Amino acid sequence: MEYEFDDDQESDILADALTSLGNDIENVGKASAQSDTNTGSGKKSDAAGDKSVGGSPHESDSQDTKSEGDSFDASLVNKTFSHLRQRVSGLSTAKILRRVAAIVAVIATLGGVGWLISYEVTIHRLIATQQATYQEYGFNPGRIITDAKFFDSMTMTEPQIQSFLNEKGASCTQQACLRSETFDTHDWPASEGCTRYVSRGKQTAAQIVFAASEACGINPQVFLVMLQKEQGLVTATQPGEAAYSIAMGLSCPDNAACDRRYSGFFNQVFGAAKRFQYYKHHLSRYPYQVNHINSVRYNPSEACGAKDIYIQNTATALLYTYTPYQPDESALKSIGNSCSSWGNLNFARLYRQWFGDTQ
Repeated sequence: MEYEFDDDQESDILADALTSLGNDIENVGKASAQSDTNTGSGKKSDAAGDKSVGGSPHESDSQDTKSEGDSFDASLVNKTFSHLRQRVSGLSTAKILRRVAAIVAVIATLGGVGWLISYEVTIHRLIATQQATYQEYGFNPGRIITDAKFFDSMTMTEPQIQSFLNEKGASCTQQACLRSETFDTHDWPASEGCTRYVSRGKQTAAQIVFAASEACGINPQVFLVMLQKEQGLVTATQPGEAAYSIAMGLSCPDNAACDRRYSGFFNQVFGAAKRFQYYKHHLSRYPYQVNHINSVRYNPSEACGAKDIYIQNTATALLYTYTPYQPDESALKSIGNSCSSWGNLNFARLYRQWFGDTQ
């Protein structure tokens, strides 16, 4: 049988408890915010301290966050039972049981509130640590590049792309240089985020990059950076057919052969443009979510471990979906080891070197 409150006084007890505990939450939140303001300059030092002793900044943050969350929950529980003891004095056993049941429900709710506050503190610290990594290494793991820059298709005209390829590929003297080679094209149907492309026969790399950028609304500089980070094609002195066939690394997984449907320069560039837009429209199907804490591995090998990242924007989620690894500390320091991966780090560094800040 379900218990019900049988008088106004008992309803008031629950209302009073909720009001009092709500004030407690508000006060703790204000105190936490004030503490963050007063100690904001200390967060960077804490992250640096974690690095200096070989520890993971995130692991340290997680332990601190858990302690704060536990302390907060205990305080709320103590206050709740204090209110309960004051209210039940002189009441019958039946009424006490009903009131205990009501307070237990309140505590269960507050447990979720306490977890939420703890989660928000973790996010705050991850963002601070990620910004410190950017300041030190020029790479923000939670915001590799802004959405505004990633999706700006107006940064370069076709002649400007060609001029860029001429400059960066000046050392290439063979016939099949990226700046001068032409590639077969074919009709490409419209899809989510991409307009239809009608084949124009053989086209240069500059023409294809510009057309893909225009069709799918992606910065042509993104394609140029990816052509370099995947196969070094922009500055290659002797590019071969094999490199052109997987120019963007599209559909070439670490543990399987490349998908031949995407073989060839045109298919690689247009396919990557379409893939990014598909990811953007269906991000919920993939493991890397915007405005969430995501575990991102260092390497295809599970033994190399992973680290939590708070992904702050869509472009970063797309890049991790395309290349699902982050650099470890050794890679950030340009040393590297058997667990280091360079893809997303090289993307950020090349973009900064060629086109300016990613942020």
